[in-house]
Amino acid sequence: MEKSIGATDLRQRLTDVLQDIREARETYVVETFGRPQVAIIDLDEYRAFQRYQSERQGPGSRSDLEAGDAVDAVPASNVHESLARMEHQARARLAERLLVQVERISVSDLQRVLDFAEALAESRPRRVPGKSLLKYAGMISAEDAEQMRSAIEEGCEQISDEW
Repeated sequence: MEKSIGATDLRQRLTDVLQDIREARETYVVETFGRPQVAIIDLDEYRAFQRYQSERQGPGSRSDLEAGDAVDAVPASNVHESLARMEHQARARLAERLLVQVERISVSDLQRVLDFAEALAESRPRRVPGKSLLKYAGMISAEDAEQMRSAIEEGCEQISDEW
C-alpha cells in the first residue's frame, strides 16, 4: 500500500516511517508543497526492482551501471507499472512460501492462521476509486481552497529546531 507524507512530517516521524517501511513493507511518497518528489520503499523491494530492471534489459546491457543509475534510468511513467508488477511477483512468491508452511500446520492451527489472515484483511482500509470521489469535485469554494493551500504552504515552510 502506498502512503503519502509531507517532507516536514517525514522529518518529524522519520523513525516511525522507517519502521513502517521495514516491518509492514509500506511505500511512502514524499511530497513538497503537495507535489510528489520521491518514493521510499523497502530495501528488499528496491533490490527486487533492480533485478527486474536488469533482467528486463537483457544480459550485459546495463551491468556496468551502478545500482542507482539503473533505477534512475527508468522513465517515471514506467515506475508505477514496474512497482505494481513487483508487488504481484512478491505476492506470488509469498503465496508459494505460505502454501509450503500450510502443509506443515495442524488443522486447528490452520484455522487460527485463517482467522488471523481474515482479521488482517478487514483491518486494512479499502481503496476508493477516483471516479467515486468526483461527486465531491467543486464542493470547496475557490476562496476556501486558496486559504487551505496557503496554510499548507506556510506550514511546510516552518523550520523545526528539533534537528
